[in-house]
Amino acid sequence: VYLLHVIEPLTGSIRHPYPLHERFLKEITNNWMKVMKKIQNSMAAACPAVIIETEIVKEMTIPSILDLAGNNQIDLNIKSTKDAAGLKEIFMGSIAAGNIGKSKMPVLAIPDEYEKEEPEGILFTTNHFDENETLLNKIMDVTKLFFAFIYHSTYIHS
Repeated sequence: VYLLHVIEPLTGSIRHPYPLHERFLKEITNNWMKVMKKIQNSMAAACPAVIIETEIVKEMTIPSILDLAGNNQIDLNIKSTKDAAGLKEIFMGSIAAGNIGKSKMPVLAIPDEYEKEEPEGILFTTNHFDENETLLNKIMDVTKLFFAFIYHSTYIHS
C-alpha cells in the first residue's frame, strides 16, 4: 500500500520572500509527515502483514499520482474527494475526475464526509476498463462481499 500526499506549488511564491516560502513549505511538509506516519502506524496495527509506504511529493497532483502508480505497478488508486462547488467541478474540474479521466488503472473515489456503512450499490465508472475481464472480476468480487448492485457508466475524456 502506498500512501501519497501531494503538496502543490504555491502560485504566489514569487511575491513572498524566498526564505519565508521555504520555511513555510518545510513546516507544511513536516506536519504532513507526522499525519502520514500516524496513518501508516494505524494501518500497520490493523494489517501487520501489509507493507505500507508513505511519500510526500511537492509537484502537481494528477501527474504525481499517475507517476507513482506507473512506477510502482499500482493495481487500484483509492482517492478521497472533497466537496465541489458545482456540477462542472464535480464532473470535469476535480482532481478525482482528472484521475479517473487520465488513469490507466481503476480509481475508487471516496467522499471525505463518507461515514462507514455497508454499500447498497457501487457506481462503476469506466474509461474502457470494461474491456479487461480481470478488472471486471475484481469489481464483481467487491460487490459480492456486500451483496451490492453495480451501476455502470462510461467516462469519456475529450
